[in-house]
This record gives sequence, structure tokens and C-alpha cells, in this order.
Amino acid sequence: MSKLKELQARIVALESVIQTIHIYSRRYCDGRSTYAPADHNLATHRLLELGLKLPVDPISTSGPFARDGMYGLLAEDQAVLDEAHLKRVREWK
Repeated sequence: MSKLKELQARIVALESVIQTIHIYSRRYCDGRSTYAPADHNLATHRLLELGLKLPVDPISTSGPFARDGMYGLLAEDQAVLDEAHLKRVREWK
């Protein structure tokens, strides 16, 4: 196997693992009053910037982001959710 094909296979495998772990990370962090929600959300923003498609968690009310137990979602997190919602609405029309 060529080095390029090997790296491509590795990227596909890593993306799959990240997608799986992301759901459990959000579920663990959601509602906690610790640094965990902020760390999770920073990582989520980075994954979205890299173009990774994150699977929809059927029990989430905050998209891919975790709500902080004291503060809820930060404005940046809510803005991403609002934009995603608007995009879906535009696609439905």
C-alpha cells in the first residue's frame, strides 16, 4: 500500500473514532459545572472548522455542544446552532 493510501485510510479511521467519541463526550459533559463543557465545545468548534461531519445525537437539545451547568451555551456555540438551523430551513424550501 502506498504511503498516501495508508494515510488516507488512517484519516478515515480517525474520523470514525472521533465521531463516536464525540457523542459520548457531549453526553458526559452536558450539564456539568466544570471545565469539561468548555473544553468539549472548543474541540467541537475545531472539528467543525476542519469540516468533520458530527453525527446527530438524538437526545441532544444543544446540537453537538455541551451546556454548562451554570451558564448554558456560550454565545459562540448558540450562533453556530442558529446558523445550522437557518441552513437546514433554507435547504427544506
